[in-house]
Amino acid sequence: MPEGVLVGARGDHYFLHPEYVNDPKHSDFVSKYVEKTGSQPIYPVYHMVQAMEAMVDAYDKAISENEGNWPNKEQLAEALHGLTFRGLTSEVTIRPEDGQGLEDQLFGVTTSSDEYDFRILKDIMIVPADLVTTPAGESTPEWLTTLNADLLDEVDFYGEGNGDTQ
Repeated sequence: MPEGVLVGARGDHYFLHPEYVNDPKHSDFVSKYVEKTGSQPIYPVYHMVQAMEAMVDAYDKAISENEGNWPNKEQLAEALHGLTFRGLTSEVTIRPEDGQGLEDQLFGVTTSSDEYDFRILKDIMIVPADLVTTPAGESTPEWLTTLNADLLDEVDFYGEGNGDTQ
């Protein structure tokens, strides 16, 4: 990938995430993943962990709401609505109204690194989930017309991926 490309995806999944690079849960997972595979975890790996965490928390909630009994499919599905859980990075909330997963978004610009033989991100920004997700019941094209530069006041910026807020 060339230098200077703006990269973002659904979620804030990144092995050098400025808020989680030193978080024990995240850093332990990254270390074990690198040891086992010889490469850094990428976006789908984070989403798989996130899915597993959601299922564990949903089952725990459903079992609790079912007086300790194993839930049926409907009870499990209901337990997902309104659930808040954490994968390896920021919390995710499953919106009760429509089941939409709300997760923060990470964007950054590709740059070279002496430590890695691939591009990493610099000038990272983390956008809160509610700023990048169409509200329940609204039309996405219409909602997008309401956005303006003021939303940047609620975004965290990190220079050079070093964890320092700018």
